[in-house]
Amino acid sequence: FDAMPGKALEGDFRCDVGFPPGPSFLLFPLVLILGSWVATGWVGPLLGGLAVASVDGLFSTLAPRIGLKPEYLAKDAVAVLAGAGSLLLLLSTAGGTFFFAQVTAVAALSLALYLAAKGRLTAASLAFGLAITSRPAMLGALGFYLVLGLGGEGAPHLRKSIFRILRLCAGSAFFGGLTLILNQLRFGSPLLFGYHAMLIPPFLRQRLAEHGQFSLSYLAHNAWWVLLHPPLLLWSAEGLPRFPYLVSDPRGMGLFFVTPAFLALFAAIRISAPEGRLLRLLSWISLLLCCLPGLLYYNTGWVQWGGRFLLDGWPFLIILSGVGLSLMPRRWVWILVFSSVLSIAWGALVMSLGIWPGCCS
Repeated sequence: FDAMPGKALEGDFRCDVGFPPGPSFLLFPLVLILGSWVATGWVGPLLGGLAVASVDGLFSTLAPRIGLKPEYLAKDAVAVLAGAGSLLLLLSTAGGTFFFAQVTAVAALSLALYLAAKGRLTAASLAFGLAITSRPAMLGALGFYLVLGLGGEGAPHLRKSIFRILRLCAGSAFFGGLTLILNQLRFGSPLLFGYHAMLIPPFLRQRLAEHGQFSLSYLAHNAWWVLLHPPLLLWSAEGLPRFPYLVSDPRGMGLFFVTPAFLALFAAIRISAPEGRLLRLLSWISLLLCCLPGLLYYNTGWVQWGGRFLLDGWPFLIILSGVGLSLMPRRWVWILVFSSVLSIAWGALVMSLGIWPGCCS
C-alpha cells in the first residue's frame, strides 16, 4: 500500500502473516502427513462441522445444569441454527486467511468447552490453548471454561480444584510458549506479534494513527455496523430495486439481520431457575468479553455477510439463544430459525453468483 502507483517494490523483503499462529499449529502436522493435499478450502468446512457438533453436544450437556427441563429443550432448533443459520457456515467454506483463523478459533473453543463439560481435561486444555493462540479474544471465555472443568459450579476440595485448574491451563501454557518462541524467531522479541509492521490500507491508516489499534473511540462506530446496521437495498439507474435487492455492506450488517434467531437472547434473560445461575451469568460475561476486543478494534473486518468479529462469542450466542428458544412458543422458534437459515442461504447465493460484494465494494 505504501508503494507509489506504477512502481514495484525493490530489494529483498519477507512477508509474514500478521496473525496469531494457532491455525499454523493445526495445519503443520497435516502438511507433514498430506503435503500439498492440505488446503483451507476443505479443512475449514471440517472445522465448521466440528464446531457445530461440539456446541450441539455442549448445549445438551449444559441444559440440566442451567435449569432447562428436557421436555422444553429446543435441541433440534439449536442444531439447525448452529449448522446453517449463522455466519460460521459462510466463513468455514471461504478458506481465506482471515476467515480460516476465525473458524479455527471458534471450532477450538467450542470443542474445549464441550470437553471440559465432559471432564476430559487434558484434551480440553489443548483445544483451549489452540483457541486462544488463534484468536486471543477467546480468553474472555476463561471463567466459563474453568467452571465447566471444575464440575459446573466449582469443585468442593481446594487441592483438587487447583490440580484441575493446572490441567485445564496446561495446553494454553504449551501453545503460548510456542507462540513466544515463534515471535522471537520472526520478529526478534517474544512480545512482538508483527502488528508494528502491518500494511494498512489508506482509509484505515489515519484512524489507527489517531486512536491506536484498540480504543473506546471505536466502540459506538463498530457497534452500529455489526449490531444495528440494516441491509443495503440495491437500486438500478432507473431508480428501481434491482437483484439481489438486499445485501450486506462490506463493513458489516447488524447481527439480528444476519441471524434473526439470536433475538432469542433477550428471551433467555427470563430464566430464573436457581440451579446453574453461575453458569448462566458466566455465559453472558463470556459473550461480552469475547466480543469486546472486536468492538474496540480499529476495523470492523471487511467483506463478510455481517460482522465476523462477533463470531468470537459464537458458542455463547448459540447457547444463550438456545436457552431463549427453549422458552418460546414452538411456532416462533421455527420462524426465527428458518429466517436465519434463509439469510445465510441468501448470502451464499449472491456470493456464489459473484454479485456480492462486487455490487457494493
